[in-house]
Amino acid sequence: DFTSHGFGDGQTYAFWPMLIGGLFLYISYYGCDQSQVQRELSSRSVDDTNMSLFLNGILRFPLVITYCLLGVAIAAFIVINPDFLSRIPTVVGSQGQTNFNLAVPVFCLNYLPHGIIGLIMVALFSAAMSSLDSTINSLSATTIRDIIERFFVGHELEAGKQLYWSRLTTVFWGAVCIIFSFFVGGISSSIVESINKIGSLAYGPILATFLLAILTRKANDKGTIAGIVTGFGINIYLWVFHPNISWMWWNVIGCVVTFIGGYLISLILGGEEAVPDNIDDLVYNSDSTKSFNFKRNWPVYYGVLVGYFALMIVVLKLIEKSFV
Repeated sequence: DFTSHGFGDGQTYAFWPMLIGGLFLYISYYGCDQSQVQRELSSRSVDDTNMSLFLNGILRFPLVITYCLLGVAIAAFIVINPDFLSRIPTVVGSQGQTNFNLAVPVFCLNYLPHGIIGLIMVALFSAAMSSLDSTINSLSATTIRDIIERFFVGHELEAGKQLYWSRLTTVFWGAVCIIFSFFVGGISSSIVESINKIGSLAYGPILATFLLAILTRKANDKGTIAGIVTGFGINIYLWVFHPNISWMWWNVIGCVVTFIGGYLISLILGGEEAVPDNIDDLVYNSDSTKSFNFKRNWPVYYGVLVGYFALMIVVLKLIEKSFV
């Protein structure tokens, strides 16, 4: 929908908030989110990291289409077998609202042969585990590095103590996630939407923090922290008082507010210490890419992704016309 803008018109998934807000969301997710960056840093070189992101860009669309079509198939099954709806549990605390997040497992349990059910349930649990373990591992790593070692110990822990504390923090964050899960069921009717909606509160400010570090020389810690708090607070305000604004825009708004606010406050609170002399290799310049020693001609790959994006738009328009 190219006509809707998502700013107060209630069109959460119109084209422009999905395109621009989604761009900011995924730049932050794949470029700044610890759960993803820890994977990227395990590659052999920056070329390999870029290739993993390139393949993700190519393969994500058909993967998403596949599991969307699975939902379409179950919807068609419900049309032919309306009694299936009665088998799906309702949302806890709702007025009989069907919990469609459970449609796939309920279908598997009731209509597939034994053995296949076991394989699918194992796949569901392993998929959940693969997401949870990376998230909890990143929470544990950042807690040890940024809180325990910095504020309580004052130095890097020995390997044995790091392992000990990592186990404790893993248990702690696992418990926090379990407790948190009991309070987020009413955010939206879709698990995927709930996850991204919560993430969009912080993805913009997180991206702006990295941009302040990479693109500026005068941003300091106090200004950046103030910008993060401001950007996050603005997104909370939009969620509570302006629900008709698409939450996809939060990624853009949070980023812009944090960047501008963080930079201005840094200038106000600045001083000589705000401009250190040893950050030349950390701030972006026209020669920055030379330090990566790329073996591949990445602008060609960027062109492929842009062309692939155009192809996706054409495919989606054809699908839309086929249903009109």
